Amino acid sequence: MGDPALADENLIPRHPIHSDPRFAWRSAHFAVNGNWQLLVENLMDLSHLPYIHPKTIGGNPELHFKTKTETTRLPNGVRVVRRMPSSTPPPTYVAARGFEGLVDRWQEIEFEPVLIRIHTGACDAGTGAYDGNRDHGFSMIGFHGITPETATTTHYFWSISTNALQNGIPDLVYQQTADTFREDQEVLELQQERINADPDRIMIDIASDVGARQAKQLIRRLIREEQDREIENAA
Repeated sequence: MGDPALADENLIPRHPIHSDPRFAWRSAHFAVNGNWQLLVENLMDLSHLPYIHPKTIGGNPELHFKTKTETTRLPNGVRVVRRMPSSTPPPTYVAARGFEGLVDRWQEIEFEPVLIRIHTGACDAGTGAYDGNRDHGFSMIGFHGITPETATTTHYFWSISTNALQNGIPDLVYQQTADTFREDQEVLELQQERINADPDRIMIDIASDVGARQAKQLIRRLIREEQDREIENAA
């Protein structure tokens, strides 16, 4: 696909976590009946977790809503960071790591067209999670490959890696992650139905949409540059 002359192997995304012996991982593919940009928006803004995923990776709705979303522009992408100190651990975290008290949670998202890496997890509160000391905590690292099929259908390739290696835990994390993403899929497909019914409806961003908004700006710029090259070549 695209112009072979522009292909650059150095730009192929790396995901070395799949070969890291400290982690176990599983992968899957979902066929989503929704536009691919809906999936990008969903993954770039995790403030929906307590509302859509209370049985797995959710949490306190008020805390999620109040958490500041920090964004950084990368050379070819966008980075989003959200930190939630002194949180009640969600069900998946408790099942995988056995947390008994409050935890310091993190959500770190990196977008580049058109894939997203998400590192989420937690450590016992006050044990250095925000200073880079996380080996004693629980980590989930997701890879999300997003391939448009049509204007309203998308191939969603994903994997989940975890450092919780106890017998049976990687499979538990995978299953609960799959359940979580199926919930996302249901929401996205309902969104697409609403868009189809009212395609001219104006969308309004809120504060937590900042990462998704910057990702969409980058996508629009790349599409525009590609179209300009095509016009230039045709001329």
